[in-house]
Amino acid sequence: MFPGFGSSSFEMGRAGVFSPWRRWFWRWNARQAKSSLLQFSRQMRETEPDLKIGHRGALGDMSRAMSKFRLLGAFAVLGALALAASCRGFFVNPTISSLAIGPTNLTLAPGTSYQMVATATYSDGSTNTVTGQSVWSSSSPNVANFTAPGLLAAASLESLGSTLPGTTSVSASDGAVSSSAQTVNVCPTVQSMTLTVSTTTSGTGGSSVSVTGGTTIYFTVLATFSGVTGSQSVTDSVTWNIGNTSALPSISDGSGTTVSGNASTFTVSASLCGSNSNNVTVTTTS
Repeated sequence: MFPGFGSSSFEMGRAGVFSPWRRWFWRWNARQAKSSLLQFSRQMRETEPDLKIGHRGALGDMSRAMSKFRLLGAFAVLGALALAASCRGFFVNPTISSLAIGPTNLTLAPGTSYQMVATATYSDGSTNTVTGQSVWSSSSPNVANFTAPGLLAAASLESLGSTLPGTTSVSASDGAVSSSAQTVNVCPTVQSMTLTVSTTTSGTGGSSVSVTGGTTIYFTVLATFSGVTGSQSVTDSVTWNIGNTSALPSISDGSGTTVSGNASTFTVSASLCGSNSNNVTVTTTS
């Protein structure tokens, strides 16, 4: 309800108008208009004390006032253009400033694969995984090579040969930015390793032999690996640990010859990728 109006005041007359409402609205508009004119006049007196309606210099004063408004408008437009130009920098795509790959110190068992990850750091400080869009490389693909972006596949034990662990350097690049190289070792995870010794190539080996000097003896190493069914010979891949190199100077391809005149009893063992076999005993009698 508006002040002074009852519900009957809004009844529509024959002419189809709300006569009482219209009269009240006109009076309210007149008061608002008068208030606005008084406020405008007061502001004009404060900002332009010399401006007087009807004065001969009124047109000049009004012209100067309009010039001020135009100048302010020009500055506003220039400011808006400068702001728009400066905002363009916010929408420029950031560029890659560095690239890192992981994990570090990776060791793979022969015949296995591992998914590596490339992470890019951008010029705005943000980071993102870019494994799929990066180009991956391995310095020794015969040891381990990439079969898909970041997917590193290690060679089989047979392919690695006698030099264990196999070693390669891997890296990634995205455009002109390359990562630092990471060293990857390919080495079996040894579950068990059994060493036997024999005086013949065809004989069944045991845990000890007794021979004279100048005799060739034969060693066999069988190993089992994590994730691989059965055992396989690693005789040509192990490092030999000889207890008395004066009596048995070396072992090559699983065989060695004792030295005459060095009667001795000593042990021999084999190592592969951080794992050690059992000891076997060798006795030379003369």
